Parts: sequence; structure tokens; C-alpha cells
Amino acid sequence: MNFLRRTWAEIDLDNALFNWQQIKRIADSRYIMPVVKADAYGHGANILAKLYEENGAYGFAVSNINEAIKLRKFGIKKDILVLGFTPIKYINQMYAFNITQCVYCKEYAEQLSVAAATNNFVIKAHLKLDTGMSRIGFDARTNSLNSIDEIEECLKLPNINYEGIFTHFSSADSIEAEDVEYSDLQYSRFTKTVDILKAKGHSFKFIHCCNSAASALRSSDNGNLIRPGIILYGSSPSNGLDLKFEQQNVMSVKSAVSMVKTINAGDSISYGRTFTAEKDMTVATVPIGYADGYPRAMSNRGFVIINGQKAPIVGRVCMDQLTVDVSDIKNVQIGTVVTVIGNDGKYSVTFDDIAEISNTISYEIMCNVSIRMPRVYIKNSKTVEVVYLGGTL
Repeated sequence: MNFLRRTWAEIDLDNALFNWQQIKRIADSRYIMPVVKADAYGHGANILAKLYEENGAYGFAVSNINEAIKLRKFGIKKDILVLGFTPIKYINQMYAFNITQCVYCKEYAEQLSVAAATNNFVIKAHLKLDTGMSRIGFDARTNSLNSIDEIEECLKLPNINYEGIFTHFSSADSIEAEDVEYSDLQYSRFTKTVDILKAKGHSFKFIHCCNSAASALRSSDNGNLIRPGIILYGSSPSNGLDLKFEQQNVMSVKSAVSMVKTINAGDSISYGRTFTAEKDMTVATVPIGYADGYPRAMSNRGFVIINGQKAPIVGRVCMDQLTVDVSDIKNVQIGTVVTVIGNDGKYSVTFDDIAEISNTISYEIMCNVSIRMPRVYIKNSKTVEVVYLGGTL
């Protein structure tokens, strides 16, 4: 199958299914709601969500209504929960596409109820508690749980069907004692609120608090639904975290050599002349840069893999190109495949590796993989589909 072999992302569907099976194992009897926001962290929500749906996903979590509607247009039938804000003016689309909305404060609940009643329909919702993340949610950040009365008022509003209640951990990806204690505190606030509401006659079909890290490390936390995200795609919630189960990287980033040249001792490379050759060397230009999502922070620090060998990056990463040292690598020529992220022979580069060098997290590196890279889907080592997010010739 032909595609633009400049720079591309390969999505291994077999590895995605492997990770899914691992998550099903740790989920035990709980429902699984894959987080597929940001186009499934850059992997392609249309294809990954279909894979998860076919293999038992209860539903899906997204960031906004646009992502939710796209999933419906892709043919996804299972429930879709919007984790964040949706302007009330989109309530007709919310209802028409059967989308479940997060409700996180009294003002928003009242607006949603009025709009739904005006249109004579009922909106499905999950109630969001703020137990210590301090972003959105009804205030449950103190042991006094001051929002109980306010939550009760919202639960009594007409034309909203509250199917679930949830919260989000801020530090579940840390095993430091202080962070574990804080996660325990958040969990205690969450369960206490749920129990108080239950005692007042308010029950929920879905109770959930576990993101990727909590799903893997806090399996004793109750609730009947988990929301895995980054672990679906083969990366860790934080660098160096032992998740206690095997993962396989789903996305690889590949490119191809565009030029090979000789650099003389004393020659400098790229913007700012941050690299000067100490001896004659052979370098190759690779057409990938920060506009493709490859961090400029990798300048003079990272490496790619060519013909199974490490090729260090020399000079600054440019918007669309970078240069690597191939002096000790044989048979490098125009068109030679470059593994930027992934495995090749005895070497590998992961999103976690890139994130650590760049002083960020794998989520950011993954989500920054540019739409101008075609997504090439692989199954049984064969290309089965190519998606051009940024347009094609």
C-alpha cells in the first residue's frame, strides 16, 4: 500500500489489542471506558475506538463534544462521556448524538436542565466531584464535604439523568509516600460523598475514579468502572513507573534519509552552530522536526536508529529536518528508513525516553505527533490502512 514516505506514524493494531487484553485482566469485573480524547492520543480514535468497542469496551471518554460527535460519525455505538465543558448552545447535538455530559457545578447543572426542559428531552450525565485536583467538579476537597446540599439540589433538577459519579486523582502515578497518602485522601473524600448521597436515596449506575495509574496501582479501590488512557497505548503514566504488567508500544514514528553528506572538521551544523565537527564525519539529513512533533529539546541529545544502529542527533532540530551522525553506519543512502521512535534491531526509542530527555511527559510527546504524518495501520506485520489527517496529494 503506497503512502507518502517522508515521515509517518505506524500504529500496530496487534500491540493495541495486546494492551487491551492486559487492561481487561486488571479490570477484573469492572467496566472499561477507554479515554480516546485528542484523537486517541494521536493514534486515531476512529480505528482504535472501533477495536476497543469490538473487544468489550463499555463506552468512551473524550474531552469535548466535537470529539464525541466524530466518534458517532465513525460508527461508534457505545456510550460516550464528555469529561469537560460543553457550551449549552450545543445541547441539541448532545441529545441527537446520545452523548453523556459531565456535570460539575450547580450553575452549569441549572443551565443544562433549563435547556433540556425547553427542548423536551432528557440529557444523560455523570456527576463530577473535585476531591483534590482543583480543576472542575463539585467541591469535595475538605472532609466537611460542603457541596452535599448543592449536589442534592442538582440531582433533583428535571430533565437530567445522572447515570454516574466520578472523580480524578492528581497523583496516582506516584509511589512517593506523600502522594500515595494524598490519593488515599482523595479516594476517602470520594467514597464518603458517594455513601452520603446513597444514604439520602441517590444511587448511580457507574461509580469511577481510576485513571491509568490508579487502574494499575490501586486495584483495591472500588467502583465499577475504570478509565484507562496512556496505558492503552503502551506508555507509562510517569517515567520509570512499574505497572506490574507487560505493555507493548502501539505507535512508532518512522522517516527516511533525504541526503547523505561529508562534513569536514571545523564545520558547524544547523541553526546557532551548536555543533561543530571535531573530525571529518558523515551525516544524514532526516525530514522530521518540531512541526512534526519531534521536540527541539532533543537537539544534540537524542538519537534515531538507522540500519539497526544508533545515529546521534547533531545540531539543532529544525522545524522540518534534523541531522544525524552516520559515520559508523554502513549503507545509508537517500530513502533509507529511519526509526525515530520505536524498535529496530537491538535498540529502541520510546515515548517515555523522548519525554525524559525533553523534561516532559509521554502524553505530551504522543499528542504532539503532527497531523501531517500519515497514520499507517499495521496488522500481522502488514499495512491494512493509511489515514492522511493533514491531507494528501
